[in-house]
This record gives sequence, C-alpha cells and structure tokens, in this order.
Amino acid sequence: MADFITQSTETQLWIWFLFNSMIPPQRGKVLLKRWQDQALSLKDIVTQLPHRATALGLTPEEAAKFSDLATTQVANSPASSALRWDESLYPNGLRTLPLKLRPALLFYSGAVQLLQHPIAYLTPEPLSDTGQENITAAISLLLGEGLLPTVFFDSPQATLLLEEMHTTEGEVLLFTRQGLNMVQFTPYLTELLNAGRLLMLSPLAPEATHNPAWNPYLEQIAFTAATYCITSDINALPTSPQGNRPITLLLSDTVLPAAIPPGTHILEIPEEILTWIDTPISSDIAPLTSAPLPQPTAVLEAPPPTPEEILNTLEAGGRVPEILRKKLLNRT
Repeated sequence: MADFITQSTETQLWIWFLFNSMIPPQRGKVLLKRWQDQALSLKDIVTQLPHRATALGLTPEEAAKFSDLATTQVANSPASSALRWDESLYPNGLRTLPLKLRPALLFYSGAVQLLQHPIAYLTPEPLSDTGQENITAAISLLLGEGLLPTVFFDSPQATLLLEEMHTTEGEVLLFTRQGLNMVQFTPYLTELLNAGRLLMLSPLAPEATHNPAWNPYLEQIAFTAATYCITSDINALPTSPQGNRPITLLLSDTVLPAAIPPGTHILEIPEEILTWIDTPISSDIAPLTSAPLPQPTAVLEAPPPTPEEILNTLEAGGRVPEILRKKLLNRT
C-alpha cells in the first residue's frame, strides 16, 4: 500500500474514489466533506485503513473496497487534470451549493490559472437577430478586460465568442456538456490552448457522454460559478435559488414580467455593461458568499456616460466593431 500512496497524487485519489471505488459518488462527497472538516487528506485516510475504518466513518464493506481496489485501480488509471473543491482556484460561488449539487472535482484542459479572473457567463439560449447583435456587442466589451468570458461549448454564444477571439486579445472559458476526453478539439481550439488563452471545464468524468437530462444541472454549475451573468432571455436563468447568484445583466428593451429573479438588472443596450463592470478588473477579488450581493449605488448615482464618451473609451483600447459603433450612435 505504501508504494501505491507515494506514487499517487491527492487529485488522482479523488478521481478514483468518486468514480471507480464502487462507493456511490454522493456518499463519497459526504465522506470527503467530513474528512476535509477534520483536516484529513484522502492519502491520510487510505494509509489508516482498515484498522481505523469505524473511526473514519466507513462501514466495513466500504473499507474493504478501499483495500481491495485502491492498490490496483489507482496505479493503472490514466492521469487526469482536475480541480478539487478544497483548492484555491475552485470557484467560490460553487462552495455555496448544497453538497448534493456541488462538484467535488472540475476536470479541465488548458490554462486553469484563468480562474483567478472574475467569470462573466453568457447563458446558452437561442439568439434572435437582435439577441445576436447584443451578445456580439457584449463580447466585444468583455474580452481582454481582466474578465473571463464563459460560454457552453455547443452554444451560439460560443460561436460568436470564438469568432471575436480571432481579432481580439483576451482569454475564454468553455464549459462542456460531456467529459473532456469526448470533446473534438479543432486546430483553432488547440491553438488557443497552446497559447494559454483557453480553459475547458467540466464537472463530468472524462469519458462521460452527453446526456440532455444533465443540462439543467450543468447550467446551474456555470451560473453559480460566475461573478457576472449576461443573458438576452430571462427564461434562460436557472430557477433554483440554491447557492450563489451572480450579478445578472439582462439585455432587453422589451416589456418584462413583473417578477424577475433577485440580483437581475435590465440593460437596454450592451454598453450599459460598463456601468456594472469596472474594467480592467483586478484578479485579486474577494470570495463570494451566499449573502445578497451589494448594489453598486455609488456608480449609479453618477450621470451615465454618453454614447460618444463610451465610444471614445472603447476606441482608446483598440478596434471597435462596426455593429457596436452603429448601436452606440443610434444609426440604422
């Protein structure tokens, strides 16, 4: 057992424990949380078995599964890159989720240090022509400004974001709806990965295939991990009140129902994002909590910038897309 322990990292032990130990994943998360509260690593646990099984909260059957399987299965399992929920880069918003929903591991490919930046999540709803214009303008405002624009890999928002990446600096996060080993990486995605401009993320095991039944859960994870959420459809927001709710910016100039989710703010034009997002934003951000998010009243008390002032600010930072210029100046 000792040789196996010294050759295995803590993360690889977690992967084995949650997906291959024959202990149900939800039961595994309960045990991991208990051991975390006791400042015990999974390496500590394995070295104390089987003689301390009862004291560690394991049944005799669970302890036997450890002893029988750990030495062979962990050593022979392929290594995967994953972020544990006890690591500093794990998104703070996810820590507020109930244990049943909270991912113990986030599998990743690419520049995981990008998670130091505030996540700006664009919800994956179908886009009308107006919605596409608004989201394209929003992407132009977000890229290269100290934020991490985030979309689902298979969404229309991802298509718009990757198109903008060709001509704009900045980095992105793509959530996937399957395990990362099941994703087909295009040459352009590989180029972005190699350049440190892309992070791929999934709470699913590397070999997991897409299951539409998981979509609400995956979208809840992306939403809760975010500092900001940007959407063109109020119905695309998760309905569950559990966990952190990011500052949500709804791009809409239509009449909306009286009841909108808490923390949601209506913007008539994408450029109003600048009122809510101070760019560039430092990566040294305070942890999020489940408490209500503060409202930026000090910002709103000042007169909003004129379209000309916004345009001048954007032009000082580089190219301004023509669609955004026309929208700012109210041209048709």
